[in-house]
Amino acid sequence: MSKHWILTVGLFALLAASGRVVLSLQPAPAETPRPLTGTTWQLSAVIAKAATASPVPGSTVTLQVNGDQLTGKACNTFRGQVQIEGSSFKAGPLMSTKMACANPDENAQETAVLTALGAATSYAIVGNTLTLKAEDGTGLEFRAA
Repeated sequence: MSKHWILTVGLFALLAASGRVVLSLQPAPAETPRPLTGTTWQLSAVIAKAATASPVPGSTVTLQVNGDQLTGKACNTFRGQVQIEGSSFKAGPLMSTKMACANPDENAQETAVLTALGAATSYAIVGNTLTLKAEDGTGLEFRAA
């Protein structure tokens, strides 16, 4: 039995020799973007200049933006003011509690997150993913929790 493949923009179909569609695939509908404010965001990546790193295994870093305030938790809880206009994002000054993290990797991650938040100049939301970026390309990626 001969089968043929047909690929068109947004549609993929497998046809039998008779021309009958055997399999048809279509792209999933686009997700509605989550709102920046009122959503709990969980860290999914730290974006460095040359690489992207996953969060420390077993750790959870969260971020919430409500009005002109942001709050979150890495090892310690943190908070600060945020200014959002269009796609621009400016956080700070940030304050956090000063307890030691469970391990050095989490300490380093917390420092990286707070530094990146303070350096972020823009944000973008695609579906359930929030990306904060600094002008040098570094940043943070979060997923809606």
